[in-house]
Amino acid sequence: MRLVVALSLVLALTGSLGAQPAEVVESIVVHGNHTTPTADVLAIIGSVTGQPATDTLIAGVRSRLEKSGRFADVEVRKRYLSIDDPTRVLLVVVVNELPGISDDDLTPGPMKRFTASSMWLPVLEYQEGYGFTYGTRVSFVDRFGPLTWLRAGGGGRFARVGFAERDEDLSTVGADLTLDTRRDPAMPRNAVFATAGIEQVGFHESALGLPLETNDWTSARRVTLDGRGYVGLIGQTVFALRAQSITSSAPLPPFEQALLGGIPSLRGWDVGTEANDNLAAASGELLVPLTSPLQQFARLGVKLFADTGTTWAAGTSLDTHTFKWGYGGGVFLHATVFTFGLDLGWREGRGTPNAHVQLGLHLTR
Repeated sequence: MRLVVALSLVLALTGSLGAQPAEVVESIVVHGNHTTPTADVLAIIGSVTGQPATDTLIAGVRSRLEKSGRFADVEVRKRYLSIDDPTRVLLVVVVNELPGISDDDLTPGPMKRFTASSMWLPVLEYQEGYGFTYGTRVSFVDRFGPLTWLRAGGGGRFARVGFAERDEDLSTVGADLTLDTRRDPAMPRNAVFATAGIEQVGFHESALGLPLETNDWTSARRVTLDGRGYVGLIGQTVFALRAQSITSSAPLPPFEQALLGGIPSLRGWDVGTEANDNLAAASGELLVPLTSPLQQFARLGVKLFADTGTTWAAGTSLDTHTFKWGYGGGVFLHATVFTFGLDLGWREGRGTPNAHVQLGLHLTR
């Protein structure tokens, strides 16, 4: 008798546990719609309150918002309104509006979305041998969608160059592709940076400085490759390697030739130690930050480096040229948008070091 009663209680309890009430959508809230009216978002979602909060319903809400073409990203989250009553469900809809949206135009076209994704940033930089550089950098954000580590660019210029008491016309047009996995460009770690660019450089033959019977317009194709790798060692220490090359298909005017020496290529040697159509250089650095990574205002550190490089004329072989070497140490400071670097470099066979200074104002790098 007791066994029968116990079995009846177990069966009754099991039945009551199995018949749990279904979760029901009680309300919807929308976040992220800074311009699109909430009523428009709810109209796209449709009437879902009072319906079971199933995975199928949630997927349908997300699908309708994505297919509307009015949002860059959509996320639908299920939350519970009560601890005591698990059947009351709140749907939180988070949308990311398209670039270029405005009160007057809630559905911007492709061209308006493209131009709205642009960023204009000031540039002010001093580099040894080149002096101050100033201007504006234009970027178009997230043009490759989720491929945030991939960037493409292009540009062109036409200039009237005064060099060696002569004025020459110069034009360039080119494109580049960059792979960048650095999370912190000021102090990268376990990351790579690689860029490849190609330019068509046009000029008059007289710019080559050779006696000519004619002064026809000619051109050369210039290819630039730059690869860098960063490996984290003990603590904050980072070992960095860099290799770069500039090659031209034909002789270039003197004012367009690559310069060997200084921070850009070969420390310990003066900028312009060599100037030629082609350049190859490599460097290794051991970077040791002295401040805490939690310090937000400035990053101060020291480094050791070794550089090597050479140049050669278009149409000749790299094998016939000797690489020069430089080595030394320095300090670096990255303070928000301001950067400063001071390197002391010794060249092979010389006891007196060269000092190299670089500073700049960057909103991005």
